[in-house]
Amino acid sequence: MFNGIQMVFLLYTRNYIVYLLLQIGATLVGNIASCWYGRRKYHHLLEHQHKSLPKEEFRGLFSNIRDVFTYKVGSTILSSIDNIIISILLGTILIGSVTNQVMLIGYGFLFIRLVIDNLTASIGNLTVLENAAKKEKVFNELVFMSNWLAGVMGICLAVLIGPFIILWIGPEYAVSDSIVIVLVLGAYIMVVNQVVSLFRSSMGFLREARFAPLAAAVLNVALSVWLGQLWGLFGVYLATIIAYGCTVFVMDGILVVGRGLGKPAWGYFGRQFGYFFVSAGTYLLVWWLHGLLPLAGWGGWIIGAVFCFLLCNLVFFLVFGRTTAFRHLSTRLKELVGARFGKKGNGAGNHE
Repeated sequence: MFNGIQMVFLLYTRNYIVYLLLQIGATLVGNIASCWYGRRKYHHLLEHQHKSLPKEEFRGLFSNIRDVFTYKVGSTILSSIDNIIISILLGTILIGSVTNQVMLIGYGFLFIRLVIDNLTASIGNLTVLENAAKKEKVFNELVFMSNWLAGVMGICLAVLIGPFIILWIGPEYAVSDSIVIVLVLGAYIMVVNQVVSLFRSSMGFLREARFAPLAAAVLNVALSVWLGQLWGLFGVYLATIIAYGCTVFVMDGILVVGRGLGKPAWGYFGRQFGYFFVSAGTYLLVWWLHGLLPLAGWGGWIIGAVFCFLLCNLVFFLVFGRTTAFRHLSTRLKELVGARFGKKGNGAGNHE
């Protein structure tokens, strides 16, 4: 809703400063409203006298907050630097040429991000309460799940975004397949690493990883200048993937698997590369077969989307269906579904 209000103001005022001020103002109003609501609803918590935290505990808490803040600042710089570099090296117009693709890819992967974000509390409890074997088992299951979901989503987006843009707003707004692929790949690697990042945070590796995004941002600038001059827009986005992969991705894997789980990190990275290569091979197959289909119009696009989704899942099932991670994950999902429907059935029976 708020994005719609911003767009209306931008359309009528044609003032980008007003657009940005609205965003800042809305954030401030939201924070003030949340503070007011919390104080009003939980006012009894403010009526009691509380003792101050011990100095050592306060220092530890402050240190964690500082490390999280440093990490967030680095992540923000890393996520924002591409547009600045593109504007300087290649021109601001090129940023607008890929805005639609970036938006669609972001919305596509948003669903997976929300699913993984909802696991935060469960992962926190797991790392505190369970033994190392249970942690490793669940970690492998969730990494496998995120790769499956991100792989299917990434393949479908890479194949379908081009035809969608052409049908939606016209061929003049379409970009090359290579640009779409590198944009999808950038979103893919960050979503795949999201589970690992949650485990890292819940295991308390805040200080060790605090400078990883800043290092990625610095490396990204150097690589973007070089690759951007060589390959243009494709090179800038490829530089971001390389920078993120060589810093944040590697750091999270080493901390979680090597130090948190006490296992060789190379085994984890080998599995991640294996998942990626299966997804890449599946993309080539789906892209080739999709191109052979006589599809036209929105009806054809919908048929193609269903075809891509089903074929991706079929290939993944044929490749991973006999793996330990798949068996454990499918068993866990069946238990969750059975428990949910069992509760509904019992509730209905009791009602009768």
